[in-house]
Amino acid sequence: MNFAFVKWYPGNFLSGTAHLSNEEVGAYIRLLCWQASSGSLPNDYERLRRLADGMSHDTWQAIRDKFQIDEESGELRNPRMHEEMETASIPRRKPPVRDGRKMRP
Repeated sequence: MNFAFVKWYPGNFLSGTAHLSNEEVGAYIRLLCWQASSGSLPNDYERLRRLADGMSHDTWQAIRDKFQIDEESGELRNPRMHEEMETASIPRRKPPVRDGRKMRP
């Protein structure tokens, strides 16, 4: 799965990251972007450090609880991002169109 767009809830993000430093938020958002791009993250600190542009071990410890290990793949996922990606991958039925206008149900 590679998503060019995922739903973003600024209020939820801000309340869920209020306790983090700017460095920690930066690493977290980079990892979320990598997950949206590839579907999951490697369960390997050195690889995560490179993905998050040199993330320190202390920074990783601060954001580690935001990710869970996928039992099937052994890779890491942020549960909320995974949920949003799953929801976005469900095909949507388009409303019927007549003469270029949407019809009301």
